[in-house]
Amino acid sequence: MKQTVGAALLCVTILVACTPARAGEPSYADIVSNAFEQVEWNPGRTWAYTQTGFEDETLIVSRFDPSQAEGERWALLSVDNRPPSLEEIAAFVEEKQFEQALPDNDSDVPDMVELRSLELLREDDERWTFSFRPMLDGDDAAFADRMAGELGVSKSTGALEYVEIANTKSIRPAVGVKLKTLKMRFVFAPASESGPQVVSEISAIVRGGAYLLISLDERETTRFSDFVFVGDAADRQPAVAPR
Repeated sequence: MKQTVGAALLCVTILVACTPARAGEPSYADIVSNAFEQVEWNPGRTWAYTQTGFEDETLIVSRFDPSQAEGERWALLSVDNRPPSLEEIAAFVEEKQFEQALPDNDSDVPDMVELRSLELLREDDERWTFSFRPMLDGDDAAFADRMAGELGVSKSTGALEYVEIANTKSIRPAVGVKLKTLKMRFVFAPASESGPQVVSEISAIVRGGAYLLISLDERETTRFSDFVFVGDAADRQPAVAPR
């Protein structure tokens, strides 16, 4: 799943690792791997859903349904809590033809996870909380040591609850740009009572400045809700089951 939150955020990838477990206990690698296996990373293939988020300070609510014909899968439901105009609908449809919305594409997260050196940050009756060091590629590798990650796994279901990446020191992702805060958080929840785990919310915070003249202070949150399975029964991923 993907969401545009600025060029710096699109480059963030995750390195998840593990430490040896005591005899008879699941390793941290097993816990995280099993949690990732319970996630439907591309629900847009077989699930309809509602997407709610702000675009240029405008609240947009839309509906995606992959069972509809190509070009008719997105529907604009409301703009700032009012019915959309014909012009807004036309602009929305045109935009979606060039945009790949979050649940429509396989997430990069599971492909980039390397199960090494994962550390248990906290543990209680409800969840395991792990810390990890994000691995950045290309030009962004220069500030990889200034980023830290955290993820939570439910003890009752073994399901992934959230993944969070944030900077620990100021970073300079481009010439003239200094970011004091760069934080991205993925929240996961069951698609339905009988559905798999899916991303239910993505939030990003960016604070800093550019060329000493431009102040950056942005916060974006996109939510995904009202999932309905519209695929074939053979394509349905099992639901998260309590352990």
